[in-house]
Amino acid sequence: MKNFEPFSSEEEIQILWKEIQGLKFVDEEGRRIFVAHPGIKSKTGPDFKDAVVFVDDIKIEGDVECHLKSSDWFAHKHDENPEFSSVKIHVVWKKDCEVNGFTISLENISLLNYEKKYLCEKIYDEKKKRKEIFSLGKIRILRKSERIKERILEIKDERQAVYEFSAEALGYEMARNFMLHIARKYPLSYVERMDEKPFADIVAEEIKNFGLRFRGRPKNYPLQRARALYHLFTRKDFISSVRKLFESRAKYQEWEKNLAVEGLGKSRLRTTIANVILPYLLIAYPSQDEIFEYFSGFPQEEENRFIREGKKVLRIRKCNLIEGQGLIEIYRMRCSRFLCYVCGLGGAEGGT
Repeated sequence: MKNFEPFSSEEEIQILWKEIQGLKFVDEEGRRIFVAHPGIKSKTGPDFKDAVVFVDDIKIEGDVECHLKSSDWFAHKHDENPEFSSVKIHVVWKKDCEVNGFTISLENISLLNYEKKYLCEKIYDEKKKRKEIFSLGKIRILRKSERIKERILEIKDERQAVYEFSAEALGYEMARNFMLHIARKYPLSYVERMDEKPFADIVAEEIKNFGLRFRGRPKNYPLQRARALYHLFTRKDFISSVRKLFESRAKYQEWEKNLAVEGLGKSRLRTTIANVILPYLLIAYPSQDEIFEYFSGFPQEEENRFIREGKKVLRIRKCNLIEGQGLIEIYRMRCSRFLCYVCGLGGAEGGT
């Protein structure tokens, strides 16, 4: 498993655990595990409260704590904290020591699947696959929406929050942190009073200070992306434009026409819609189902490696905007880790 990448944070494990209610799988000891309820996400103390898990039909009730390694329980001194005495279930990537309670090791679950490759390859029911992919796409987008909502509440400025997340979306993987840095250091209220050249000069200097290195000047060079951000938010009222397009239920071609600015190609516009506009509209309007239904008529975002691999694994040829997000979610959080036993697709065929 040389190319196998473990979870990079406890948050990723929490995200996966939160989603697996109702799924069945087995562990390395052959025990049948059924997650009746993953618990309620908690802001203090254990990660999840009042979870219900069945192990070989024996009911386990209690709180859940997620860690990259089981030894983190001791490293974080949870064993000395009375607030964590209610923890009965430990969900970890790697089980490197014994802890009190029941431990679910995602590494061991993934190892069970490794030789079997992807269990979902055997599923030929297109409708079933797309339903699960769409569901995961909604989960991913709602998570993005929550991030935007939290930022709006934090800074009490809707326009600035959307500006920041748009900058991040325009940055691709390589420059997303840099673009977010620019949006926060030079807020919208400051930038919209500037001409383009002074803004571009500032960004060029920041690129040097940030230590970014690019060969040539590709279309995703940060200076080009920063200019697109500038045009998008200074030449038009971005939020009002987005709201009008949605309220009129405009066709996707109208979005392309109305939001077209220099440096923002069609593929990056679709990515911005998926990562910023759609999540923002879920905050601005109460009709979630209607919003998801409307955007399911939009083409998928630019095909990155996660969508490409997701299509390959699940044998999906063409997908819409929501399904594209679902493919990213399923591949990053499950397929790339061979976590078929905790997946609605693989688990349906390979679980107990």
